[in-house]
Amino acid sequence: MYNNKKIKLSTIGSGVGARALAALVTLQTLVTVACGPSSSDSGPPVVDLVTPNGIDSYCVDEAIRFLATSRDLDGMPAFELPESAIEWSVSGGANFGTGHSVTASFPEGGYTIVVRATNDEGLFAEDSVNLLVESCPDSPPSVTILEPSVDSESSEAQYAYDSFDDDRGQWYTDVTFVGTGEDPEDGTLSGSSLEWTTNRTDVQSEALGTGSNATVRLYSDSCFGTWHDVTLTATDSDGNERSAIRRIFIWTLC
Repeated sequence: MYNNKKIKLSTIGSGVGARALAALVTLQTLVTVACGPSSSDSGPPVVDLVTPNGIDSYCVDEAIRFLATSRDLDGMPAFELPESAIEWSVSGGANFGTGHSVTASFPEGGYTIVVRATNDEGLFAEDSVNLLVESCPDSPPSVTILEPSVDSESSEAQYAYDSFDDDRGQWYTDVTFVGTGEDPEDGTLSGSSLEWTTNRTDVQSEALGTGSNATVRLYSDSCFGTWHDVTLTATDSDGNERSAIRRIFIWTLC
């Protein structure tokens, strides 16, 4: 680490002194940029609860997937907080999980689910969602995304941009998704009962396709990359819906 040492301009010529002072200011600036702001300038992290989203109620003892994303601008070089920094709890109750993705089930009742992200300095942020858990006379479908089998990391080679669409002025990557939907009453769901969508409606249409297999084109308006939360929603003949989400980061080197 560089030390801030005072330079006595009276001991050197004024021209040399001015140049030395300018060099010192430049050096201090470079060190600040390289090392980041001081701890007094640090802010809390950011956490966003991705799912559950858009479903008002769940069934008693149904396995519910909870997914969150986190960002910590003070945590160089990786912006995402470690799994141990993400905690899930029922408001006013005990924690029931740790990590960006957890699964839990609950008895009948209403719940406020809270996710908390805490950085190395003890600063934290929270997000929450309200759930209604009830007895279900008609069981909802189950839905699974088989391919890709896991959420992507940032900058995976298979999700690098395929090309640039000159007409749209956007980069894109083609990704093949495979999923299933099973319903206790209807059996295996297919066709329009399985719908693929993206949350990035700021860069493209929400609808991506239908059916158990879909090769979709994901767009980005950023050279560095864009996250897509791709959702497969299964709907049975009674209108019951359940969804699964796969997070995909498409990117290139700029």
